[in-house]
Amino acid sequence: MPVYEVGLELGIEWESADASHKDRYVFSEFDIEHADIPASLREDLTGLGPGDTLSQTYPPGELVAPYDTSNIRQIQKADFRTRFSVALHPGRFYPRKFIATALQGSQNDNRPFRLLSVDGDMLQIDLNHPLSLRPIDLTATVLAPLQSGGNAPAQQDMIAALCDSGPGLQANSPEITTEFITDSAFRRSDTQDDAEFYQQPRLVAHLDETALDQFKDLYTRFVKPGMKVLDLMSSWKSHLPEDVAPLHVTGLGMNVEEMRGNTQLNDYVVFDLNQSAELPFAPQQFDLAICTVSVEYLINPFNVFQQVARALKPGAAFVVSFSERWFPPKVVQVWTELHPFERMGLVLEYFRQAKAFSRLATESLRGLPRPPNDKYAQAMSYSDPLYAVWGYAKP
Repeated sequence: MPVYEVGLELGIEWESADASHKDRYVFSEFDIEHADIPASLREDLTGLGPGDTLSQTYPPGELVAPYDTSNIRQIQKADFRTRFSVALHPGRFYPRKFIATALQGSQNDNRPFRLLSVDGDMLQIDLNHPLSLRPIDLTATVLAPLQSGGNAPAQQDMIAALCDSGPGLQANSPEITTEFITDSAFRRSDTQDDAEFYQQPRLVAHLDETALDQFKDLYTRFVKPGMKVLDLMSSWKSHLPEDVAPLHVTGLGMNVEEMRGNTQLNDYVVFDLNQSAELPFAPQQFDLAICTVSVEYLINPFNVFQQVARALKPGAAFVVSFSERWFPPKVVQVWTELHPFERMGLVLEYFRQAKAFSRLATESLRGLPRPPNDKYAQAMSYSDPLYAVWGYAKP
């Protein structure tokens, strides 16, 4: 039985009103004969080897369930039930298990539904797949040769694994703007001065080694030799590729010891963006700006993004990347309320509100195996996912 071992990457590309999106999922093992994939894709994959890629385009409702007007429903607000307090915000997504009574469904159903409106005791909801109205380009990339044997799960629904657990949640509905920004959105559990919190250096890795390599690969697409790079909210590592040189990298962060130990920084500035968003740099100074696993701590993100645009040369990219780990005391409240894919939508909103960027884009990568020597390997099978959002400074 032919099986790919660490093995196949499936990716989808799609467009929303003002951004392009790419979502990738890596399957370490799968049985090509029994995997639940479109028949045409199975046929085209047979015989391909490492490095081979194929693409297919699917019209709306063919790769995922088609849009159905009967999936727009009114339910009683009382049927929205959780064991903890959850605020209801139009445009956001919630798991179906929260409305299992109204749907006569499973208490374990984590598929997302979008809340469209709250009207007194009634909720209007949308049960359609968030990609149901969008054409989708599907790309398959073979990462390892076909082999016989293996322990891949039979009847693995690969399209569901790729499409049903997040892609589409980062885009606004055509009918409603997502309510991200509320009075409590940027509250934090720890209100002490950030300078005190970050006074002690934290020389710890926030991601596993496999994920760190993926973040470097992401930045490789944007950096070129000779660039001046701003590493926003910098620390003891910048996660930039080592083989792109020369670069002049300026760090802006909270802890001098962390940045002093960062071998990729040419210079650095200790600066608290939550005290002042006005960056201490001349206009149009940088060719690229990056912010790695830190955007979730900003309490004035719109002003910060405007300032980054001011410091960038026209057409320069600002790349914001993150995963699913953070310092709980300092993360903003709205971040903790959202599905990981919705967080990309939140960062897109930061770019929009700054009114200084164009060509917005998002990307996700999930499914890579966690390194066996990682300290969390026994508890977590998968590498830390990558989520990224970027835009280009307007002239």
